[in-house]
Amino acid sequence: MIPDDSVFYDRCQGANPISDYFYLDDFIMEYVENGIAVSGTVVCQFKELEPTDRMHVHIEVFKFQRGAWQLTPFTMIINDFCPKQFAPTTPWYQMFFKHVVENDRKCFNRYNQTYHLEPFTLDLSMEMPMNMEGRWKVELRVTAYKNGVKKYPFYFCAHIVGDVYKVI
Repeated sequence: MIPDDSVFYDRCQGANPISDYFYLDDFIMEYVENGIAVSGTVVCQFKELEPTDRMHVHIEVFKFQRGAWQLTPFTMIINDFCPKQFAPTTPWYQMFFKHVVENDRKCFNRYNQTYHLEPFTLDLSMEMPMNMEGRWKVELRVTAYKNGVKKYPFYFCAHIVGDVYKVI
């Protein structure tokens, strides 16, 4: 997938900007020949959250067809993300969280939790058994639950839009 050049991620319609939840001034992403070079730090700024709060993550993948975004079968729901955030068998760990320095590996439901990243290149190529060419959108929604039960009135939502090409 090749994300749009203008912005790698953007907020979903009706959602607060990512800067309300994460301080990203020291987070660097730049396009390089074989992917996206990533380095710097990310600071969590969910002020209302406590380490006991449950983080619900919902990821949906859409394909642009016939002038509109169509939901695909590619959906993932993680009801309690924190225990799985740094699990080595998960795709988000392999893509991103394995590059967080060891001492910073705590859930992002802590205010001012800082993730120092070891510099890495995010490889956006993957093998698929079918033709996946076209325009795609990945939407990520994070909802917090006070003590695991009562839903907070705010949520984080961002999406990445880009094009998929077949590489021979």
